[in-house]
Amino acid sequence: MEKSKVILITGSSRGIGAGLVTSFARKGYKVVINYSKSDVKANEVYQEISKFADSGRTMLIKTDVSKRTEVKDMFDRIVANFGRIDALINNAGINLDGPFLKMSDEQWQKPIDTNLTGTENKS
Repeated sequence: MEKSKVILITGSSRGIGAGLVTSFARKGYKVVINYSKSDVKANEVYQEISKFADSGRTMLIKTDVSKRTEVKDMFDRIVANFGRIDALINNAGINLDGPFLKMSDEQWQKPIDTNLTGTENKS
């Protein structure tokens, strides 16, 4: 029997990401639930998945994908636990609305780091 595929979906504690990670778990994938802020929301997704998949098929990892060292640590932890990563869906993203001329440098950089460079191969 083929080993289950391992999928990492960034930003999977709510919205589209939560739907994707739940769907892949139902199909037998080993899934990694990635989130950066809400422990409560991430644990709700984990509990939902645990209704039909044992805990050995699911990982919950808090990581800010805009931070290179955190992403490398996340990849290392996934490989240490599951042996590999077969698929990655870069779903994490943020939106800071407002006139860009009134944004601080940090406010401007955060969406760029998350939405653009957060999808780089960090390994």
